[in-house]
Amino acid sequence: LARAVPGGWEVRLPVTIAPRYVRRDESHTGVQANPLLSVTDPLYRISLDLMVQPAAEMTMVPQGAIVTRTREETWIRIDSSRPNHDLLFRWTHTTGEKWLTTWAANDPEGSFTYLLSLITPPGGKPSDRIPREVILVADQSGSMQGGKWNAAAQSIMAFLDGLLPDEVFNLCLFSNQALWFSAKGPVPATKDRIEAAKRFLQTTSLFGGTELGVALEQALRQPRLPGTYARHLLVITDGQVTDEARLFRLVETEAAHPSSRRVSVISIDTAPNSHLALELARVGGGVAKFLTSEEEVEPVLRELLLSWQPPIVSNASLAADQPGLEVNDSRVLASGAIDIGDLRPEMPLFLCSRIPCSPSPPALTLAKREGEIIEIATAHSGECDLGTSAKVLFGAGRLRILEYLLNARYPDEELVQRLERAGYPVPTLDTTVYPENRSQALYEYLDQLIIGESLRYGIPSSRTAFVGVSQKEGT
Repeated sequence: LARAVPGGWEVRLPVTIAPRYVRRDESHTGVQANPLLSVTDPLYRISLDLMVQPAAEMTMVPQGAIVTRTREETWIRIDSSRPNHDLLFRWTHTTGEKWLTTWAANDPEGSFTYLLSLITPPGGKPSDRIPREVILVADQSGSMQGGKWNAAAQSIMAFLDGLLPDEVFNLCLFSNQALWFSAKGPVPATKDRIEAAKRFLQTTSLFGGTELGVALEQALRQPRLPGTYARHLLVITDGQVTDEARLFRLVETEAAHPSSRRVSVISIDTAPNSHLALELARVGGGVAKFLTSEEEVEPVLRELLLSWQPPIVSNASLAADQPGLEVNDSRVLASGAIDIGDLRPEMPLFLCSRIPCSPSPPALTLAKREGEIIEIATAHSGECDLGTSAKVLFGAGRLRILEYLLNARYPDEELVQRLERAGYPVPTLDTTVYPENRSQALYEYLDQLIIGESLRYGIPSSRTAFVGVSQKEGT
């Protein structure tokens, strides 16, 4: 799924998996993967054709890509690229005056109508400035040595320099352990404290394991200072860990706090764990930004701070004129509308949803919390393959939920509740006498759900795989 970014779109295609730090208490199938070391040549190459419609100006393509633009479309071709970095594409777009644009298409089986919706808040003046309370958590593990740590340190320095005296901050550097600049919690961003934090940054050298979860949990437990603050937690990491589900659970718990900190991520690597960065940001109400070199620090920080502006609309919702609206990456309200959350200037939102199969194009309504309508848009009819593509996107969201529940270690009762909220009725398991057998039956059911959804949507999972078939004639 392309990501809507300020002024355009971005597609990041992973072509390898970097080595990841494995905690001793992680035992799921993900830890058994044998990643391709980027320093080792796997003896194959990547070739790719990407077509963008309508024709667009490409602002970022991989090195060596050939770009051909016609009146109707833009083609990008890559030949024999070594698979040691993500393939990153960006292009510009013009959205005009509309807040809301929606496309609709029926899936080939005719069960559902899938919807793609683009919400594009215009530029505007946010409300009065609110001072920030910022917790910085920086990864200083072994995989961050060299250029990655230089980029991380530079981004932290630049961020500290941008703090104002009425704001507060704290800084954590972590590896096998988490070291804090201030053991007592956030401190005022005075000139002396900023300089002391820089010295702490420059004189600390860890470069061991990657205990991101330990550091993140400590950061989320930092005391909240009284008063009105825009509360943020910024994680700077390459994300090369295998305990994603527990990290998502920490951030999900934080998001439910009445004075929660929004969690954002700067991911630094040529082949980062982009799934971890994007999901932490989505669940935590923040944004994910990606760095591959020190030269990119300034524009990435600028985009990050743009996303931290006060909202121009708070607690927006998106409703359809037909019942049964479903979505994976947002909460569905009691009214049947999707909870969109806060909308910030020039920060677009792109999401996939569905309703029971509709003979006529549905209309969607974007509204404010008070019920005031921002815009009503009737869905454009998508081309024949949009239904298939959107079905796969929706299915990917379903599998993300199930894979998360498989490894998040919720108590059995809460796991049942979450499965039911996701639309999966759980069979009665009360006939078991011993709790161990009940838990085993529940996770066996979850395994079968993952297999079934993987086959239904055609997406590999931790319980399924691609099968390669080679046919040759002759002897």
